[in-house]
Amino acid sequence: APGVPHSIHSTLVESKCETHVIWFKREWIANLMFYCAELRKLDPLLKAANKGVVFSERTAQRVVDLLHELMTFPAMEQLSRFLHVLSLIAHDEGAKTLMTHSYLSMSEHELQERERVASVNAYLEQHFATKVTLADLANYLSLSESAVTRLFQKHFKEPFSQRLMKLRINHA
Repeated sequence: APGVPHSIHSTLVESKCETHVIWFKREWIANLMFYCAELRKLDPLLKAANKGVVFSERTAQRVVDLLHELMTFPAMEQLSRFLHVLSLIAHDEGAKTLMTHSYLSMSEHELQERERVASVNAYLEQHFATKVTLADLANYLSLSESAVTRLFQKHFKEPFSQRLMKLRINHA
């Protein structure tokens, strides 16, 4: 997660410790999760990442092995193998968070923004097959149309109409 330290120091002299970091933009995975409902199972893992996550030895070794051979495959195969890695770590029952509290606590405004984005996603998923306007969504969120427009530009990096069109194509 952003801002979480990515290094570790073992207090045990004889301990062998390796750190492997899987880095990707939050917007990238959020977009994948929006369009592919199966990937929404990653949400608890992404939230836990704010506290740092250590995986079971078995899962960690499998992931390291997969990542070491990842670049030997063509791009499409790399993507499918990377999704397999995400699935492995998302389903690791032995995973533990390293901190009790999030390293960077979200402000009240950030929490409110996250809830609004989740509300937008839920509303569009529920109503994409009907005539949905920016005014309808603004009314649902109790915001002005210009505030909803800014929300789309900030969080989705595209206008409302384009997001809705992509969602409809995805469901076609």
